[in-house]
Amino acid sequence: MNEHVKKNQRSLTRREVVQRGTALGLAASISGPYVISRAKQSALSGSIVVPVAGGSWGDAFQANMIDPFLELHPDVEIQVDLSADAERLVKLRAAGGNNPPMDIVGLSTEFMDAAIRESLVDTFTEDEVPNATELYEISTPENWQTDEGFYAIHQNWGQLGIAYRTDLVENPPKEWLDLWDPQYEGLVGFGPLTYSAALQFFIATIRALGGHESNPEDVDAAFAKFEDLKPNVAQTPADSGAVQNLLERGEIGLVHLWDGRAFGLAEAGLPVDFVYTTDPGPVASGAPRGIAMGTQNRELATAFLDYTLSPEAQQGFCEQMWYGPSNTSVELREEVAEKVQYGDEAYNLLFEPDYEVVSVELGDWQQRWTRLFSS
Repeated sequence: MNEHVKKNQRSLTRREVVQRGTALGLAASISGPYVISRAKQSALSGSIVVPVAGGSWGDAFQANMIDPFLELHPDVEIQVDLSADAERLVKLRAAGGNNPPMDIVGLSTEFMDAAIRESLVDTFTEDEVPNATELYEISTPENWQTDEGFYAIHQNWGQLGIAYRTDLVENPPKEWLDLWDPQYEGLVGFGPLTYSAALQFFIATIRALGGHESNPEDVDAAFAKFEDLKPNVAQTPADSGAVQNLLERGEIGLVHLWDGRAFGLAEAGLPVDFVYTTDPGPVASGAPRGIAMGTQNRELATAFLDYTLSPEAQQGFCEQMWYGPSNTSVELREEVAEKVQYGDEAYNLLFEPDYEVVSVELGDWQQRWTRLFSS
């Protein structure tokens, strides 16, 4: 096990995890990765570090991917890295492909693109990860493939659209530009562009106006359009937690949000529903996964990556999170499938921002947003 990982690691037996609550809830209160271990014999053994988001996403990943995998391979340890994307990329850059701090790379699309360009992610083959051949085409982007195999795949799909309070919004919007309708005065939440959902909404607006984020004139037109939105904006939530709190209290009635988050709030009893836009469609929000360059645990890392793409893992995770699966053989249970749009027809409507442009322009855009909404 890597020495620099050991310093920030806390080991827990399975019995301790059960006695002391959910693993991710515990991990959120301590610094660094934690470990879950089994004592039985298995064909696979060893330890890997896997990046995982916190909160409900992490709980679902634990329940449907980590725990079942450990049941199949009792001599395996999985260490969970709960750091943010930017911090993960810094760690990978510091390692430079030598003894990396994680074995599986989990980053949002823009960060994964950077990691691939900087040779911090290794390729893997279909032989190593057979389930990679069972995915929707959108989950295996061409720019993440080479003759040697895959650099990364998308584990699942969230889609950014419009969430709204059914008790506050009499006539729900259908498209992005509907949020400018005067009937929504004082109801709209629009976060700063440091919040990824707000950034995606900003780019969706550029596209809805017929432009592209790579064209400065189109960006200017979008900022001018958002000047007109100000009377409708009630709050500027900084992150998904703030969005949830404002929706719960009824302080906003409409907001850009991912489908799974909205349906999860509805399942919890909030009067919330969700709109999949078509002009343009929802913004694609995948969950990229790859293998770290220089990992010393390649066999175990690829085995776990393969398991996360399996039908059983995908089914459980996506139904718990209300997200679309990447594996084509998964059919979500009826109550989920009635709400979550997935499959080729739905995925073909998605669009992805040009993150190469975003990475260059984001700082300027954030400053302009601040000037616009603080005036």
